[in-house]
Amino acid sequence: MSSNFIQCIIINMSEVAELTDHYREEPNCKIYTFNELGVPGLSVLGRDKSYIARAPSSNHYHRDRIEIKLLIKGYNVIFANEKEYHLKGGDVFIAPVNMPHNSGSFPKGIFEIYWFQLLIGKTPFLFLDEQWAAELQRQLGSLETGIIRGLDFSRKYLDGMFSLLCSDLPIEKYQGVSILLNLLHEIIVTRTEIQDSPSADIERAIRFIQANIYNEIMLEDLAKESNLSLTGFKEKFQEQIGMPPRLYINAQKVEASKKLLAEGKTVTDTAFDMGFNSSTYFSTVFRRFTQISPSDFVRKDLK
Repeated sequence: MSSNFIQCIIINMSEVAELTDHYREEPNCKIYTFNELGVPGLSVLGRDKSYIARAPSSNHYHRDRIEIKLLIKGYNVIFANEKEYHLKGGDVFIAPVNMPHNSGSFPKGIFEIYWFQLLIGKTPFLFLDEQWAAELQRQLGSLETGIIRGLDFSRKYLDGMFSLLCSDLPIEKYQGVSILLNLLHEIIVTRTEIQDSPSADIERAIRFIQANIYNEIMLEDLAKESNLSLTGFKEKFQEQIGMPPRLYINAQKVEASKKLLAEGKTVTDTAFDMGFNSSTYFSTVFRRFTQISPSDFVRKDLK
């Protein structure tokens, strides 16, 4: 991915907060901690379904914990280790111990995801004896930031593991741990990081977006720049970047607009400088990506 865009994001990552997840049980979001699970070493187990765009996550880390995310469907964008990672359905993302990560200006879109955090360096660990616990933690500690593809997991598989780990019956909880251990084994075996760079044609489109970020950008122009049909371009962009091109363009524009607003530009002037046809539409897009209006962003920035 373009280093210019990554640098733009990194500038906004100066503050890193430690994040500790807490118990939560709602129809579309369930988070369980050690207090509810009672499995040594398993500090967080979560499942989340989203049907609307949400605010992007701020830069954070999990102290002494490795976080593993399994995306069932949808897309997620994660910035970590000075790289931009685009997750698609079926991808697994590894955030090593204490690794800061965030989602930049990209909102969390429609998705379904499972995740868990494992406390590394402590015993007991997943009911294993000391020798095996130490070896597994060593292997997990050696995992690098990145995406793993090709693992065979499904919603049914993860639902089963989730339910068993949350069970009050010891025999079912042990069975859930057994499934978790098998999943960890598959992750370790398939540990090769896969961070595909865009193909040359899609990279040309991304450079075009960056060069024309203050103009109205038509998908037809991007398709022409990529030497693809409009349909072929949209499909290929979605496949490689993990999101529709218009969403990507708007995310870039929102990020660039923050600088103009911080410099004192009015919302209306910023909207037209960024190539939007109206300040109303610009405010709608801005709010979708940040969950606040441009005016509120300016007031927050001035505090």
